[in-house]
Amino acid sequence: MTEQPSSVLCRQDDLLRALRLVGHFVPDRCPKPILRCVLLRAGAGRVTLAASDLETAVVVTMGVAEVEGDVAVAINHEMLEKVVAGQGGGDVIKMQPADSCDATPALRLFADGGVGSAVNAAYTLYAQPVADFPPVTVPPESAAVARVRVADLSAAMAWVGPAAAGKRDGYNGVVVEADGGALRLTGTDGFAIATYGGIPADALVPFPGFMVRSAVIANVARAAKVTGDETVEVRYHTPDPDYKRLALAAFCGSGWAIVGLCKDRRAVPPATDHTYAVSESSRGFAVNAGRFRKAVEQAVRRGSGARKAPVVVVESGVGRVVVTATEDTGFAATLEAASYGEPGTRTRLRAELFLPWLASLPKDRTVYCMAKDEYRPVQMWTGEHADSAWVIAGLDPKVSPPQDPAGPAPKAA
Repeated sequence: MTEQPSSVLCRQDDLLRALRLVGHFVPDRCPKPILRCVLLRAGAGRVTLAASDLETAVVVTMGVAEVEGDVAVAINHEMLEKVVAGQGGGDVIKMQPADSCDATPALRLFADGGVGSAVNAAYTLYAQPVADFPPVTVPPESAAVARVRVADLSAAMAWVGPAAAGKRDGYNGVVVEADGGALRLTGTDGFAIATYGGIPADALVPFPGFMVRSAVIANVARAAKVTGDETVEVRYHTPDPDYKRLALAAFCGSGWAIVGLCKDRRAVPPATDHTYAVSESSRGFAVNAGRFRKAVEQAVRRGSGARKAPVVVVESGVGRVVVTATEDTGFAATLEAASYGEPGTRTRLRAELFLPWLASLPKDRTVYCMAKDEYRPVQMWTGEHADSAWVIAGLDPKVSPPQDPAGPAPKAA
């Protein structure tokens, strides 16, 4: 009796939806062909698609499919999606692993438009060795530490995401940690640090906190939109307790999981080390977000010149704030502002550090800025969310800070 070959039978629209979801994690350009592939696995009536860039992975489980035998094949994502997208929405797709004439792994794909349809297509797609695909491990359900609303998570990422968009490898991530009975997200690129706390979480289990690439959390809303999930489960898992840097963090919905390899969060100091409460010695102002952004953008255009990182000067007075360009361009924008504390805050800031954040705010929002002196970072917040703030490192002015009359402390012997 001839043994039936392994195969997967599914609808075209289900397969295309899963391919488009995992496609967000397939690198656009990569020297390794295997990373341009998706791993198709089928067995025991279950079909999964996985993609990975060695640091972030996504696993999608297809809900409706018929499986015969076990299937495992790594196929180029762009090529497979193009073939599947070219079929009709109601077509039935049948996939079978096969070997080409030179023993190269391949996937045979058949499209059937149904009775009375002239659509009957067959394709042979060459594959990559499954053994070369990076391992993808989804933390078990027992590793769940919290359940949060997708809307709350998206609001937090909109706040901290611009601060974590830098290219410095040690900082381009988001720290997730427990804050009482809620979650707190912190993102930084080493020059600006943003924190967003008070995220409601159900069944919060104490965990040490973790740091993952911002793409892991940023794509949660995209995956939830496809599946209609309103809440996601946060999982934290350490496969090897003796080597905690191999910890995994995952955000799981119905039929999908986005997994990230945890980074060394010690590179990012706690947000509490950078923020400070308003005191009598604090100086600051409150200004309209839309007007403040427009003034900064004008200052950047007028004074950037050949400078790669435009710098603006923000100076507050009684009932006003003045934004000027550092170069002698004669540009100065004066805005109405409510000042508190002793007026006179003057700080030189790199515009690229806070312009993305200003751009994400509604134009009618009020922005609060505070600084203790011109040599300390500037803290900004909106007042809409009490547990969120941006802290921006100010540049040292051209004049040196005042020296201690007693002179420097003697060095230890």
